[in-house]
Amino acid sequence: MTLTESTPAGAQGRDDDRASTPAAHPRPDGEDQYTISEVVAVTGLTAHTLRWYERIGLMPHVERSHTGQRRFSNRDLDWLAFVGKLRLTGMPVADMVRYAEMTRQGDSTFEARQELLRRTRGDVLARIRELQTTVAVLDHKIDFYGNARLAWEAKAAGTARARRQPR
Repeated sequence: MTLTESTPAGAQGRDDDRASTPAAHPRPDGEDQYTISEVVAVTGLTAHTLRWYERIGLMPHVERSHTGQRRFSNRDLDWLAFVGKLRLTGMPVADMVRYAEMTRQGDSTFEARQELLRRTRGDVLARIRELQTTVAVLDHKIDFYGNARLAWEAKAAGTARARRQPR
């Protein structure tokens, strides 16, 4: 299967608004209380980014400890993985926030969420096609320079032989 050949959206089961194959969690469900620094270590996001996601409504309600510290769950890690995939698609942050709001509204927004993801998928496929043509141009140039180098080396070798031959 190539990059442009993918399983159609919805063909692999119900979209639960998480990454389709979440990574193994560091802790089992029920024991999954992570501090912000632990989430930073797991996700690679900065603490500033996590706070910003929460502030703009991209991150669902994050639990707090009795001292007010954020406590993230495995579900939060799955959501962050999904948001990371949305970021890779180039989806604008405003659309990601709108998507997050729709998930909080519940099942009545399935159709709107599906349409947003279909549109994003179309944009990604168009970008993949554009990148494939870009790779083809680069391959052509790489081959050109490889052949030009071989021709130059052959010419240089012929010139060196000609100089060594007595006249």
